[in-house]
Amino acid sequence: MPVDRPSASGTLVALSAWTRFGLVVPTPLGSSLKGMSSGAAVEAIAALFGALALFWLSTRQFALAARALVWLAGAGLLAWAAIQGSDSARFGLAEALHDAAEHGSNWRDAALVRAFALNVTTIAPFLKQLLDFFLVAAAILGMLSLLAFSRGERMEKMLRPTIIALIGFIAGSAATLGVVAIGFGGYVKPRSYFGDVTPSEVVDGDTFRIGEMSLRLYGADAPEGDQICRGIEPNTCGVTARSFLASQLARAPIQCEQMLTRRSRRPRDSFGRAFVQCWIAPDNGARIDLADIMIRNGYAVQFEGHDYGYADAEREAAETRAGLMSACALRPDRWRNNAQARAAFEGSSPLPAEDAEIVGTCPSAAPTQ
Repeated sequence: MPVDRPSASGTLVALSAWTRFGLVVPTPLGSSLKGMSSGAAVEAIAALFGALALFWLSTRQFALAARALVWLAGAGLLAWAAIQGSDSARFGLAEALHDAAEHGSNWRDAALVRAFALNVTTIAPFLKQLLDFFLVAAAILGMLSLLAFSRGERMEKMLRPTIIALIGFIAGSAATLGVVAIGFGGYVKPRSYFGDVTPSEVVDGDTFRIGEMSLRLYGADAPEGDQICRGIEPNTCGVTARSFLASQLARAPIQCEQMLTRRSRRPRDSFGRAFVQCWIAPDNGARIDLADIMIRNGYAVQFEGHDYGYADAEREAAETRAGLMSACALRPDRWRNNAQARAAFEGSSPLPAEDAEIVGTCPSAAPTQ
């Protein structure tokens, strides 16, 4: 299944704005900048927290000269953090604001504004989870505020800074999501995925999407979307496999973990799809391996005939003629890569036995698993 490619308009936008400044678009066109090292970033953040702690300490009531020294130490740490965080090769907030100012009345064309406008959809899935957290925290603080109705200011002094801290945390979270939407620092590709998958997000019998990420089941190979089988009606087994995967994904939210390819030890295939092992837990039961479900029910085989740990499931499907194993089909990788075998299969001609590698119940040859 070919990977989704950016539209022509998206390419022009990227070339006109992000290529110049290094802002990252969360599409196959996006790329990360060579910024400061992670070690320097950690040191800068640690210095920032240290500076804030010293500023807080300087507000305590002790000798004025000592407080001044503590404040100066905090200012020094803050300056050092700013120096550590600066990088002439990195497009930062100062450069972004300068670019926006240069555009003047055409501020909508500024790289900062256009990056945010196009990338904001990438943060939308996180808003509900954050809102849930903030609502619970606010409800708890609201209940605690009732205790402040008592005489004295003890509870008031405790709750006021807590409420202010929550407001600050919400504002900080919103700012952080804004930075992510703009694309500073590159597009982070997760290694673990969790969520619901709708039928429209199922591409074929082994590929689906969660958000903007295209995921492919590790170790399983289902018929291609246009693949046909012999001996069943309808013979569009690729469509049948896709429908079965969609029905399984509708049972419960899915949890996936990224795997490495067998040959290159990379986390993605040649189309940019992440290889993942996935589980569902319908009706709060035990987790079930999704690839095992597809293979055991006869809607997929092990990838390219190799053993990925599903040999028992594959053998059971063949013996019981489950799902598409009651029909005759080319192994999916042969359908994709062997034009001669595919043409022969589509024309109902005898299959070239030396490289056809068929699966299921085929009258002309013994199934090869």
